[in-house]
Amino acid sequence: MERNWVKLRNRALLEYRQGIKDFLDFAFEHTTMGDKIYCPCKKCNNYFAKTRDDVEADLLTIGILPSYTHWFRHGEERHFQTCDSLDSDDESDGDGLSEMVEDYCAAFNAASCVAGDSSGDSTEKPNDDAANFFLKLGDNEQKLFLDYKFTKLSFIVKLLHIKCLSDKVFSPTCSAQKVYEKGAKDVALSALTGINATIFAYGQTSSGKTYTMKGITENAIKDIYEHIRNHQERDFVVRVSALEIYNETVVDLLNRESGSLRLLDDHEVPAHEEVFR
Repeated sequence: MERNWVKLRNRALLEYRQGIKDFLDFAFEHTTMGDKIYCPCKKCNNYFAKTRDDVEADLLTIGILPSYTHWFRHGEERHFQTCDSLDSDDESDGDGLSEMVEDYCAAFNAASCVAGDSSGDSTEKPNDDAANFFLKLGDNEQKLFLDYKFTKLSFIVKLLHIKCLSDKVFSPTCSAQKVYEKGAKDVALSALTGINATIFAYGQTSSGKTYTMKGITENAIKDIYEHIRNHQERDFVVRVSALEIYNETVVDLLNRESGSLRLLDDHEVPAHEEVFR
């Protein structure tokens, strides 16, 4: 059945409104929840059950999921052999996400679908796992916010890309010197031009943070003083502090008599360490 009306952006069109009526008539004819059905609007994403009036209002004001052309959440049988019903949005951002979803769908079908009999009839109602799987695929169509380019799924993928973003990769056998030269030297020396430079080591216990930072610190100090020696015409002031932060304890490593520093809370500024000598 052609259901191109779900992709219409103008929800005031008669074609869209008639499509909503046809959907509601079909859904409530097959509902098993009394006077409610799952709402397929872009916000509810077939997660929340609502009355006919509420669903109709959502579909008119928010819009239906443009990928929901096969109403498997509302009593319609699903053909598992292909992913033809998983139409992608016309406004693809080029991240390959739709293709990835379709590939995964094909693999899912091959692994979990019940084969048809010898007559070629391969129509089966989805089991709970399959229905849940196709429901989750709606995350690739549901906008994070209305009229926002990111969907729920593409936003999570983007965050993972940012979290893992780096233009340098080092093997476990790489020396501290090489890590400094290739990944930290430019950042450390940028402090000499007035830029606030930060190198942050993060990882599980025994992953090599202390070893790596020791090499970076020693090399950075050497290069900074080399720069100072080569620019005698300028005045430089160097101040150094070394703090160890472990859980909620801060220790001044350059002042053995200071003990642990107290963290002070202020309702106007973030938590900060006590002034130390």
